[in-house]
Amino acid sequence: MIKKIIIIILILGSVGIYFLVNQPASLDVDDLYQPTQIQTIMESPFIDSTRNVTGSDIIAENNFLKLFMNDNNTHFAVVDKRNDYVWQSNFFTSDPGATKTYQNLQKSTFAIRYRETDDTTQLLTNYEYSIQNKQFEIDLESVDQGFRVTYTVADRTPKGYWFPTKIAKERFLELVYNPFMAYEFESPAYFTELDRYLRNAYKPMEDDPNTYILALVTGDNTSSNLVGTDVSYLFEIFYEIGHYGNKKDDLGDYIEEYQLEDVLYDNEMYGYVVEIKDPEFVIPMEVKLTEDSLVVEIITEEIMSKEPYDIVSIQLLPYLGAANETKDGYIVVPEGSGGLIHFNNGKIKQRSYSSYIYDKDHTLIPAQLTLEDEGANLPIYGLKHDNNAMLAIIEGGAEHALITAEVSKKNDRFNKVIPEFTLKDSGLYYLTQAGISIWHDESYDYHPLIRYYFTAEEKADYNGLAEVYGNYLTMKYQLETLSNQPLSLYLDILGSYDFDDYFLFFPYKNVETLTTYHQAKAIIESLKDSGVEHFVVNYMGWFNRGMHHERPNHIDLDQALGSKKDLAMFSSFMQDEGFPLYMDVDFVKLYDKKATYSNANIARIVGGTLMEYYPYDITSRMPITTKDPYYLLKLAAIEDNINGFLDDYDKYSLQGIALRSLSQELYSDFHRNSDLYRYEAIDYVMDLMAVIAEKANTMMIDPNQYVLPFADHIIDLPYRSSNYLVLDEDIPFYQLAIAGKISYAMPSINLNQDQIDQYYLLKAIETGSQLKFTISYEDTSQLINTDYNTYFSTEFALIEDKMIDMYQELLDVIGNDNYLISHDIIGPDLILVTYANGQSITIDYQSLTYTLN
Repeated sequence: MIKKIIIIILILGSVGIYFLVNQPASLDVDDLYQPTQIQTIMESPFIDSTRNVTGSDIIAENNFLKLFMNDNNTHFAVVDKRNDYVWQSNFFTSDPGATKTYQNLQKSTFAIRYRETDDTTQLLTNYEYSIQNKQFEIDLESVDQGFRVTYTVADRTPKGYWFPTKIAKERFLELVYNPFMAYEFESPAYFTELDRYLRNAYKPMEDDPNTYILALVTGDNTSSNLVGTDVSYLFEIFYEIGHYGNKKDDLGDYIEEYQLEDVLYDNEMYGYVVEIKDPEFVIPMEVKLTEDSLVVEIITEEIMSKEPYDIVSIQLLPYLGAANETKDGYIVVPEGSGGLIHFNNGKIKQRSYSSYIYDKDHTLIPAQLTLEDEGANLPIYGLKHDNNAMLAIIEGGAEHALITAEVSKKNDRFNKVIPEFTLKDSGLYYLTQAGISIWHDESYDYHPLIRYYFTAEEKADYNGLAEVYGNYLTMKYQLETLSNQPLSLYLDILGSYDFDDYFLFFPYKNVETLTTYHQAKAIIESLKDSGVEHFVVNYMGWFNRGMHHERPNHIDLDQALGSKKDLAMFSSFMQDEGFPLYMDVDFVKLYDKKATYSNANIARIVGGTLMEYYPYDITSRMPITTKDPYYLLKLAAIEDNINGFLDDYDKYSLQGIALRSLSQELYSDFHRNSDLYRYEAIDYVMDLMAVIAEKANTMMIDPNQYVLPFADHIIDLPYRSSNYLVLDEDIPFYQLAIAGKISYAMPSINLNQDQIDQYYLLKAIETGSQLKFTISYEDTSQLINTDYNTYFSTEFALIEDKMIDMYQELLDVIGNDNYLISHDIIGPDLILVTYANGQSITIDYQSLTYTLN
């Protein structure tokens, strides 16, 4: 609790979070919780280096990094002075196997997707549509230790529809012919050539001599049908020599900038409907060197888009850190515990890795069972090149970021990670089974921002990157090193459960018990007598009618478990023994929606439909619509529930709360006229966490990064990455980053029957995880026809010996007050891990054995 008091800033007096009817009020997050501004986490003496980058000028320098930039193309490079390694933002190399789009992407500092008038999206690389045409401005003054580039991304290649099919004689003479005749040509022959062309191209109409018509097209064709040399000749005559489409400066003089207002005017004058595609975007990007990192940011509020076009997403620095097929190394992805994709692994037929940070926004992408996705709880990715490595931390816009990783020869010759930030969303509105796509009116106004850290030599691997990330979390959230932390046996104890029942043919929700308070105490005592020294308990199902409890805006104890006095007895017993007890609650999901409960409290998906989700069939991966759905609540309702719950919580002598969904779920809410987007919701979630953490200790379930400062214990932390076939290795990146700072346990062993018990023991050793079991005093066969039939093999009497044996063996290997500090893959199915006490252990997954070194 002391740790959390340090990081939580309370408003003077009582703190309340107030919400409007449909949306939380605008709160100053500083009033409740303020992460620490990131300062230096990587120390180094000043290092001299004469390493330069050809064609680039030095922009900034710190103790161990130098930033260079090429003002011809805005490409930049970072030199790591510790070994003079160069990290390049882009590449100019021959890549004949790549498409034109990928060749342009290699030379782009970003690419954008924009929405066409027909609601389709198109990709524009800023090399093809800005850099190669020198459509950018560099500012070296406004950014300390860096630079700013403002790119104008526009396709200014002349098109046939840039020219009128018909034009009034007066306008033709004023804007085209007279300037043409007054122009000083370098040679009479060229004047004669263009003059002859112009006279054949535009001629007075026979029935209307005051109108000139484009004679190069016939019938119903228009200027849009022009191609090739016709477009080139006319562009020179109309725009470069003439004044057609020319802009004027403040003094009224023509300047060499073009617009399409003139052709729009002429088309409208003569009734021609010609679709003119003229997307243009002005996008500022800032790059700066801090004391130990590189920061790249898009200044979103200064983006200008020509109507009716909108930027849908931006791929930021898609080739920073990329490596061609000659490099050795790997990509670190944040899926589950963490994973590695080895460079050049040849898996070009497999689906590329692609994952949303903090999982999908389920108001936009329906929840579904997938074979690959484990979920990315951390806003990071990394790349290792030989003796150097780079860690990218998404600080701005992680809530709307998608990470894609590709290996060489998949689409081009590079191994790379492409971070893509959504700035405007669409979703499916299901009026029909197929659904229709609906775009939101507003664009997001967060700043996409990535901070890059660079490591070298012995720190240039995923261990070094995890250490950097752990130090980053420690500074950002003021995490403290744990002390006097015994190895614990984590238990999910199943208390009460609800099920459909009938009384005189009338359906109702009944509640039965799996473990009473006295039975829970007996379980702990039995395990303690058998040598288990310490426990952390999550008690599931204890109030408001079962594990899928009713609205948690108050506490109504499930009497089947015992009285209030019985609960106090169990809580006091656990506290006296020094065993943390957390009472499970779900503030986010509503499983039993009463007819009297207003739909105004339910979050909405795009189109205004209630956010309701059905359980999924594991075999078919399809929703089971015959079962009752659950609903996701809007933040205002969640806040009401928390306030009411905490008011009643004070009446009970309880230690802590296990937050079942609040640590994982992050979603938008599309109530009419009060949209709330993910990047806005995250601040409110952190505010709510701060309120809860001030009242009670908190347990998080497989949490996202932003709730880590409020976590006393973490459970269900994955011990593997995911089923993406492109992945080569599982690594405990998440565990390495938080080890020694927050206690954590793996998912329940007895609920997973994929492997034998020894495998899970080895995984606990490999990841530094503590063991966890889900248990009940009663036989759970009674759950077969309920919503809880996933709880099998939980009867305590049947698994007690296994729990004791596995705990005791892990205690013998790891001991107390110990945590994971390094992890190395030393061969196929061979892992070497090292703990803080110096103990190293070799794990062999082929023989399912371990060796203490």
